[in-house]
Amino acid sequence: ADITSFLIEGDRLSWTEVTDRDLAGYLIRFQPGTSRSWGDAGRLHVGLVTASPFTMLTRPSGPVTFMIKARDT
Repeated sequence: ADITSFLIEGDRLSWTEVTDRDLAGYLIRFQPGTSRSWGDAGRLHVGLVTASPFTMLTRPSGPVTFMIKARDT
């Protein structure tokens, strides 16, 4: 299923979690400005994030667009 809500508060990202039985985790990426191109977006973490919320260790500078996808097993 798709994620229906994605929020940012300071360095913390949160979202409505997917309840699919085959959920492996989430991928979070970013693009400078307003681009929503997933393929060349920067990664915020290594591997999969397994639960909401996620605290960014390093926050990208300037205006960015954050994107998230749920990954199946």
